[in-house]
Amino acid sequence: MNHWLRQAIKAGTPLLIGIGLILGLLAETAAARPAFTNAQRIEAKQLNTTGIDVDLDRRTLRPGDTGSDVESLQRVLDRNGLYPYAFDGVYGGGTTDAVRTYQRIRDLPVTGTADADTLEDMGFNLPRVSAAPAAADRFSPRAGDLDRGQLSIGDTGPDVVALQQALNRYGLRISVDGDYGGQTAQAVRAYQRTRRLLVTGVADNDTLEDMGFEVPNYRYVVAIIGSDSDLAQVREYFPGAYLDSARQGDFINIGNFDSRDPAEARAYAARARDYDARVIYR
Repeated sequence: MNHWLRQAIKAGTPLLIGIGLILGLLAETAAARPAFTNAQRIEAKQLNTTGIDVDLDRRTLRPGDTGSDVESLQRVLDRNGLYPYAFDGVYGGGTTDAVRTYQRIRDLPVTGTADADTLEDMGFNLPRVSAAPAAADRFSPRAGDLDRGQLSIGDTGPDVVALQQALNRYGLRISVDGDYGGQTAQAVRAYQRTRRLLVTGVADNDTLEDMGFEVPNYRYVVAIIGSDSDLAQVREYFPGAYLDSARQGDFINIGNFDSRDPAEARAYAARARDYDARVIYR
């Protein structure tokens, strides 16, 4: 019997007995509630972490480190599509490889160590110190010239091989087979997400140039007014068609040309198949 109930019974009044019962129940409930451990508080904090504007206790994280800072790092790498492993708070080989890939894509010194520049680039808040970080060599993708200004699922050939080789040099390990399939699209999305580009899985002009490729400047684009639901049908007649956008809005791109005459000829062929096609000048 708890203290409040004993006092109420001694007083001998029903009202006080009722109050004693209520207070006794509240005290027992509070005593039974489990307290959070420090580990549980840390875990709850990390589950609510977005990877942006998060405080860390260390300015540098390196292989062999453990703890909540490493787990926060792993979560940010995962959100960029670079770390498909458990968030174990252990800076091992998987974390090291993911950090190297992030550094290559973000044009940071490629060391595999999450130094202050890397962590701040990810959006973390670091403790203040006066020491300057040591200089290191930056990654060069050694990209070359392409014949096409955009590559997407279904494309094949030397341009796709060059793209796949560049993605591998960045640390995004995929097969180099010249076939732009789902694996290549996933790697392109990871690159775009990490470089803060529009994430589409399509290696468009902006993505290819960002990777260091020299791409042709096609000013005339043949557009079919349609959406994703129309793309499969359009590809029956124009296999290289893909979704695109311009100031005028979204459309299906069925060709890019450096002069107007061949672009008009492609648009005419599309209109002959009852598509709403036109030439856009970029």
